[in-house]
Amino acid sequence: MTDLSRSALLRRALLAAALPLWLVAAWAQTGSPRDVTPPPEGQLKTTATNGAGPLTLDPIARRKPPLGYEEIGLASWYGNPYHGRETANGETYDMMKLTAAHQRIAFGTWLSVENLTNGRSVSVRINDRGPFVDPRILDLSYAAASVVNSVGAGVVPVRLRVIAGPTPPPGPRTPVLTLSPYAS
Repeated sequence: MTDLSRSALLRRALLAAALPLWLVAAWAQTGSPRDVTPPPEGQLKTTATNGAGPLTLDPIARRKPPLGYEEIGLASWYGNPYHGRETANGETYDMMKLTAAHQRIAFGTWLSVENLTNGRSVSVRINDRGPFVDPRILDLSYAAASVVNSVGAGVVPVRLRVIAGPTPPPGPRTPVLTLSPYAS
């Protein structure tokens, strides 16, 4: 055996021994797929005012939170170059409408969003997914950000509260077929 083949065998043996240890360490750091440990205090606050206690939003199920559900965190805003593009729910994004993006709350849900630095608030409808920058919890449209005076700051602390359940997006409705014995 040559020195080259011995070193190659040694490298392979070390890699084979280290890979399982590395995988176990990586799994331990991130938690199991069903890990439901709440986020650190101050990072995200979720409450339900109907007495149901804390609400866990499943990112896969896109749950409909109860009226009064709240989150406190950071919000940013988005406008150009997204104006005119399709949102995650299929609408065309209009930066001049009072809409917002949230990662988990159901499309069509109406929120009251309060800028915690100045007390201004606005009502918005969820029509997109985002933000995708931690630790932000909400992306406001340009119009909504203007109402709460957060355009200049870019990112502001907010309290969002669910004020109405999901509603269908505006636009043409699917025709409904009505069967009647009196139809000719």
